[in-house]
This record gives sequence, C-alpha cells and structure tokens, in this order.
Amino acid sequence: INLEHRDGRYHWRVDFAAMEEMLRDFFRTDAWEVVVRPPAGTEVHIVKATQSNTLDPEAAARVQAATVTGRTHYHELEGGHWINTDNPDGVLRLLVDNLP
Repeated sequence: INLEHRDGRYHWRVDFAAMEEMLRDFFRTDAWEVVVRPPAGTEVHIVKATQSNTLDPEAAARVQAATVTGRTHYHELEGGHWINTDNPDGVLRLLVDNLP
C-alpha cells in the first residue's frame, strides 16, 4: 500500500527521491554487452510481446543478430506489455522448455 493514514490525513509512503534515483540508475545501465556476449555458462532469453512496443524494431533486430552466439535467444509471444498476465501459458511453456 502506497498510502498510510497518519494524523488524520493520508501520506505517501513512497520515497520519491529513491524511486527517481533507481529510475536514473536504470537508464544509465547498458546491458547490451551481456546480450551480445553472455558470460561463460550463461544463456540470455529475451521475450518480446507481440503487442508491446517496449522493445522497438531496432532493438529486436540487435537481439536477433546476437543469437548467432547460441547463448542469446529471442522469443516472441502473443500478448501485450504485461506478457505474464496476457499469456501466462506461453510464458510457462518458455520456462519449461528452456530451464534445465
């Protein structure tokens, strides 16, 4: 719950400064090196929801190009941004098929 009732009023529990710093840190982080060259013994699976534009066509092409390593994998599943709720069976199938 992001609100708390205190002193007869509602107050935000959310630490907006901390959230902003986490968001700024997120945008500073460039993980393409891990996608292009996964660490030894590691496989990377990228899932693109077909009705989501979070992964734009250029980024999707970069991921697909990285699959030549054999350790980076690109999957497309029917659904929107919240693929886990839009297509839980598809997500489960990917997990079952790809987890050791």
